[in-house]
Amino acid sequence: MKKSRLDFLKIIIGLAVIVLISSKVLSLNLNEILEKSKSDPEFAWNMYLIYISQLSNEQSQYINSDEIDKVGKKIYAKRKLVQYKFALEEDIEGLIDFLKTNAITEKTKYLLLDIFGEESISNYLLKNLKNNIDSLYLLKIIHIPDKNQFSKSLVELLEQKVLSKKFFETVLPSLPQQIKDELLNMIIEEITNFVKNKDITNEEKISLANVYKDILKYYPSYKNSFIERRLKLNKNILVSIWEFLIKFSFSTLSNIRILITILLLVALLISFSLRIIRYRIFLLLGLKKLAALSYKKIVEKDPLNEEKRLKLAQLYESAGMFDEALNEYNFLKRIKFE
Repeated sequence: MKKSRLDFLKIIIGLAVIVLISSKVLSLNLNEILEKSKSDPEFAWNMYLIYISQLSNEQSQYINSDEIDKVGKKIYAKRKLVQYKFALEEDIEGLIDFLKTNAITEKTKYLLLDIFGEESISNYLLKNLKNNIDSLYLLKIIHIPDKNQFSKSLVELLEQKVLSKKFFETVLPSLPQQIKDELLNMIIEEITNFVKNKDITNEEKISLANVYKDILKYYPSYKNSFIERRLKLNKNILVSIWEFLIKFSFSTLSNIRILITILLLVALLISFSLRIIRYRIFLLLGLKKLAALSYKKIVEKDPLNEEKRLKLAQLYESAGMFDEALNEYNFLKRIKFE
């Protein structure tokens, strides 16, 4: 008897709760139900079900059914991810932190998209990419948005050495392989288009060259001879030295720094004027043809020195100057016969 009374009491309380919710829902709109889902998605789900059940045929003609479905999917997804505060509160920065440290299933991916919306996430990524490299983790759940704008922003971000290192060592390896390949191809294409369609300054060359070198450091298979030719990568070291000296001298009005800079510049010019040093610098930078031509000047001072002639022939051969190399070998033969 007591049990039946208890069951009856539960039914009465349940009906009272439904009536209470119903009366409240009738005075609410979808936005208010969504707001409730940020703190109690289960209660918001009950409100939502009652809300749609209370819609008359006449009312439904003036309401966007797609919007109603969207709200339903969002609240349903929150119920499934109720343990994550960032999901309930629709905190996109919290979402980024979650994606940084977690691999996600396809089911979780679609639940997150139902909550945050792919368009909203894409807009956030495009707006914040330059200032927040971690926003790239959003690519775990969305496709690359607006590729023209995105690729330009990404290359600008990678021109900052610290961010470039984080991108290649931490962010990129954590992304799906398809996204990773798309990003690398996109960066190569953006650099190619930049150097192809625009006259670029030495400073821009150095920035793009550094991005390209970082790609080759981590992904050597993305070698691109066109980019190498246009950026003349081997010469960037000399350009960097020159720019360093200029910036060093004008970064302060200190007479001591200016004097040191002038002395360094003079020492560099004097050293570079010596043929043997110039030859070694070119060889160090991998400029084999210029190294061979510089060494030729040294040989001309001692034309019968067989050791120097042999070295010059080998330099010509290494630089692909085969006719010149053959002439040197023939010259060595004549010296021996004489």
